[in-house]
Order: sequence, then structure tokens, then C-alpha cells
Amino acid sequence: MNRRKPVQSSHHDDHSDDYSETITQQCNSHHASEREITVPMHSTKNSSQKLLYKTLIENLKLNNQNNNISLHGEHDQEAKTLDQRTMTLLRNHQNFLSELKINQDLEIYNYWDTSKECLALATQFTCCCLFCLIFFLIYEWEPSGKFQSFEIMAIIILFNFVFILPFLYIHRTLRRSSEVNVTDENVSSHQSMDIPSFISTVFNWIIVVLILLGASPILRTLTLLYSQDTIIALVCLLFTIHLFTHDYYFVNGKTEKFNCYLSLNCVIFISALFASRLRHSLDAFVILLVAIELFLLFPFVRHQLRKNDKTLPYVTIYLLMTCITVAVLYYFVSSVFLLFSFLVVNIILVFVMPYLFIFSQIHYKQVLTGPWDEASINPIEYEKIKNYLIAE
Repeated sequence: MNRRKPVQSSHHDDHSDDYSETITQQCNSHHASEREITVPMHSTKNSSQKLLYKTLIENLKLNNQNNNISLHGEHDQEAKTLDQRTMTLLRNHQNFLSELKINQDLEIYNYWDTSKECLALATQFTCCCLFCLIFFLIYEWEPSGKFQSFEIMAIIILFNFVFILPFLYIHRTLRRSSEVNVTDENVSSHQSMDIPSFISTVFNWIIVVLILLGASPILRTLTLLYSQDTIIALVCLLFTIHLFTHDYYFVNGKTEKFNCYLSLNCVIFISALFASRLRHSLDAFVILLVAIELFLLFPFVRHQLRKNDKTLPYVTIYLLMTCITVAVLYYFVSSVFLLFSFLVVNIILVFVMPYLFIFSQIHYKQVLTGPWDEASINPIEYEKIKNYLIAE
């Protein structure tokens, strides 16, 4: 076997980078006595193996620093042991990814369940479109005859009260029924005891309405000097931010905290922008009232319906909002392009986006697992263990 001469190193332990069949290092001991360390190695194939060789040689040098040993290649038993350990580490390094598993426990979502979750986004988009249409109708409406502007606005405000009070009652009742586990015969008595709380809710709502009524003249003049193009650009930008930052996790009943302050502030700013383009303070009050109803109170009702797993009412609300928007677009706006665009966007949100999500999950998503991961329990087994412990 051809062997090279040992390479002398200085007091600073300069190491050789020449990796061949034999690596020889010579270093100084604490008493300045020289030792020769010769380790047989196989030829390296890549930088990672070189790094392993270098690390093992350094460990050997540190372990034998205080011992007067001399290792001479294959003739020394410890050198042979070191070479065997080195090759074992190299084999483990080369076979490290052999136990890698891809998408072993990947959970594939159901299409219709995903589509049902996307109803939250589609409903919010419909609310934004309906809010813009309400502003357009108020802005373009020129009442004539015996019905003047004040009477028309009074009718709209009365309709808002009639519309919002049942929703407040439904929200209060569903929240109470979800917090208290009662039997079927006690549900009616529990709901009948909720009347004082409902009266308190109505009283608080009246206070909010009076505050909006007093602040509407001020809000109407906040953006009075803005140009029309600036208003349109800001509205489009803020509605986009609102849709992307809305708390869909809360709307779908996954959490109890309503955390969408940015999206709500965007809507309030949009209502102030719309109010600055209306002729009367009462018109501005109506647009603010509608904004509070659609974007602050309405999500709580949707949250309670999804939390109680009431799929049919949730889908019914979406279809009702969509039908109202389509009717306004067809009969009052008379724009075929806007109507077609609205329907296409809803189809994309409800049917196309879930399909693309599941398709990308199946074909492109990769979940890498291996023996180096932390132990995890199968969800099915977890439910079995949980039910067993509850039964015990």
C-alpha cells in the first residue's frame, strides 16, 4: 500500500487539505514532544465526506493530546477501529434519506367541505357589492312627488331597524344556547328568560344609532375636497384590503374572538368617503348605518350559525344576499356587464377556488416525514383514545 510521508504541522496546528487514501497529521504535545498520527482513509467523494473525515481526525487529535501514543496506519488496532467507525458514519450519511417519506400522512380535503368554507369569502364579497349598490342608489336617487328626501330616508331607517333587530335577537339566542348546555325541554324556558337581555341590546343599539346620527354631518365633510378619481381609487384599494384582512376564521366559527380591526377600519373609512359624496346628512347617516349592519353585526350572526353547524341557514343567507344583489343590478342599475362579472366572481370563489386548492394540494404539496421527526398521534387514534377516556 502506497503511503505518503507525514505532513509536519506547526505549533498552530495547520492541517492539510489533501484527502487521499492516507491522512497523516503531526502535532505538538503539551511538553513539546512530537507524535505521529496516521489514519488510513478511503478516497473522498464529496465535500460532506471530507467534512466528516476532518472532524474525526480533529476528535482523534484532541482525545490523544495528553497521551503519548503513536498510531501507524493499519498496524495499529485503534486506527483500525477509527477507520471502521468512519466508514459506519459514512454509510449512515449516505443512507440518511433512505427512510424519508413524502406525503405519508397527507390529509386530502373534501371538495364540498372546502366549498362550504369558501362561502364566507363569497358572502363578504357580496356584502361589499351590495354596500356599493346601496350607495349608488342613494346617490342617484332624486325623489319627486309627494315623497321627499326626508320621508324616504325615514322609511329606509325604519326598515333598517326592522331588519337588524331580528338579527340581534338571533345572535343573542344562539350565543346563549351555545354557552349553556341545556336539554330540549329547557331550551324554550331559557330563551324566554332572554327577553331582558334583548331589551338591553336594543337600548344599546339605539344609543349607537343616535351617535351615528349626530356624527354624520361631521363625517360627511371629512373628505369633501377629495376628487372623484381619488375616491374611486381609495374605495377599490380599501375594499381589497378589507377582503384580504377580514376574520374568516371567526366567521366560520373556529374562534370566539372577532379580530378584524383593520378590515373594519377600512369599511368605516369607505363609508366616510361615500358620505362625502351625498347631498344630505341624513343620507350619510343611512350609509353609515348600513355599513355597521353589514360589516360589524352581520358577521356575528354568521359566526353563530357556523358554530352551531347550521349549514342550511348559512347557505340560505349567502343565496339571499346574492339574489338581492342580482336583483338590484338587474332592475335598478341595468348593467349586464356588472351582473355577469358579479356572477362569474361568485362562481370562481365558491366552485373554482376549492378545486384549484385541492388540485394543488394533491399534485404539488409535499409533506416530508422521517424518523427524525417528533412523535405524533394519528387523529383517528386520538379520537378513539379521547372517547375511551371520556367513557371511563
